[in-house]
Amino acid sequence: MMAGAMWNFTYAGYHGRIDPRDVLHKGMTDIGTVISRLKDQVTALAANQPLVSWGFDPIFLTGERLNRHHLDKVANDRPVIVLFCNMHLMCVNSTTLEMVEYTRETNVEIGGKTNGIWNTSPTEIHSLCQTFQRHGIQMHIHANGDEASSVVLAALETAAQKHPWAGARHVLQHGQMMGADQFRRCAEQGLCANLFSNHIWYFGDQHAAQTIGEDRARRMNAARAALDAGVPLAIHSDAPITPMASLFTAWCAVNRRTMSGRTLGEAQRITVDEALYAITLGAAYTLKLDGEIGSIETGKVADFAVLGDDPTEVDPMALKDIPVLGTVSGGHVSLI
Repeated sequence: MMAGAMWNFTYAGYHGRIDPRDVLHKGMTDIGTVISRLKDQVTALAANQPLVSWGFDPIFLTGERLNRHHLDKVANDRPVIVLFCNMHLMCVNSTTLEMVEYTRETNVEIGGKTNGIWNTSPTEIHSLCQTFQRHGIQMHIHANGDEASSVVLAALETAAQKHPWAGARHVLQHGQMMGADQFRRCAEQGLCANLFSNHIWYFGDQHAAQTIGEDRARRMNAARAALDAGVPLAIHSDAPITPMASLFTAWCAVNRRTMSGRTLGEAQRITVDEALYAITLGAAYTLKLDGEIGSIETGKVADFAVLGDDPTEVDPMALKDIPVLGTVSGGHVSLI
């Protein structure tokens, strides 16, 4: 739903994207182009209607960072909001800051540390895990850094000890920096992992050069380590962070190519069969829907895609280029 709904707002991202109506939105590779697009969009809005945009990612841009002074040039008679592509941060104009009474003196606790930001504090994570575990509610928990994953693993282990529940299938989402030791803990605790494989192509080069370094970048989104540890695995695009395209996600996990064309972490590649399982039955398993969807079997919902080639027969590098000829959804056939 979110991947479609975001197109009600203005796209301001680095990569070219195609919207649900099959319209190409060209990527913007500098702040000037972003500002120009936002100015064009303002003219189409009603008086006082906020301008909301999304997809902006400063990691690809050089020079001055986007700030309120840039957005003040777009408009000063309405809020102008630019959501970053991770959907956790934003940049706004002065009008917006005035509306929420945010000034240089405003003291806001964001849970920041030199190695990242806690969107939810470790104490809160432990408390929430115990509450959901006590009430028998499956958890899908976002954890990117290895420290965050350790906290989640400890919280889920403590919750399970206090409130035993077989077959919970809790899921660690993203798991960008999870190591082999953490995947082994996942397996021991009966947990699943849903890794952000698209991250390798879209952001791999930048992480190696700017954030976590070459060595750690080679093992991020470590699908091979997860499978070798016996962890039930799904892989994903995190749409709308990156486009929703399951065969491309499988391609990322199989080939681990970056935007520059290099292979980042050869040892963490998985096979085509493993990747196809991860985007079908693997994903269904993490949602506790493997009895209904995820494979073509008698008694399951007739939801599947019609492909123009056999993904197990083509060159693994061609996996993302296999055409989708149509879909069958609930037994209804829709050919393209």
